[in-house]
Amino acid sequence: MPEYQSLTDDEVLQIATEREQLTDDARSMLDSELALRKLSIKDVQSQKIAYERAEKLERARLGHKILSQRTFSRRGFGINFFGKTNVRRDPAGHFEEYDATQWVVILWIPVFPVATCTVHRTRSRWLGLTFKSAPQIIARHARNWEQILLTWVKTAAILLGLRLVLLFLEFHPDFLRRLFGWQHGIS
Repeated sequence: MPEYQSLTDDEVLQIATEREQLTDDARSMLDSELALRKLSIKDVQSQKIAYERAEKLERARLGHKILSQRTFSRRGFGINFFGKTNVRRDPAGHFEEYDATQWVVILWIPVFPVATCTVHRTRSRWLGLTFKSAPQIIARHARNWEQILLTWVKTAAILLGLRLVLLFLEFHPDFLRRLFGWQHGIS
C-alpha cells in the first residue's frame, strides 16, 4: 500500500486502467487505495479514454496529421469551423470530438468549404460555465456535403432575415422610436 499512497490520483487511475496486468495482491491493494481516495470506476474509465485520446493526438501530431492547431478569423476574415456531427464526449466531460467542416470565412460568412475534419476540444467547467479550447484537427475526411448544404441553408436564412429586418426598418423608420419610447428631438 505505501507504494500507491505516494502516487497522485492521476497516476493511481492510470495504474487502474491497466489492472489486468497486476497480480491479485496488487489489485486488492489498488482497490483499497481507490476506495480510500473515493475514486470510482467512472473515474478509471474517464482516465483510460483521456489517455487513449492523448496518445492518438500525440501520434497525429508526430505524424504531422494535425493540419492546424487553431482556426482563425480576424475581423471576419479567415478560416473557421461550422457544423457539428458525430459528437463523442468523455463520460466525465473533459473533452469532446466531433466532425466539422472547415470554411473560408469572409465578413463572418462561411463562403467556401475547405475540408471536413474530426476535431478534438478539451472542456473545463468553472462556476457553472463550460469553457472549450481551440479545436485541434486530428483527422481529415472527404467533404460532408450534407453538413455543407445545411450550413449554406442556415447562412442564407440568417442573411435573408437580416435583409427583411433592414427593409422593414427602411419602410417604417419610426418603428424603433415607438418601440422604445424614443422622442424625435432632445430638449
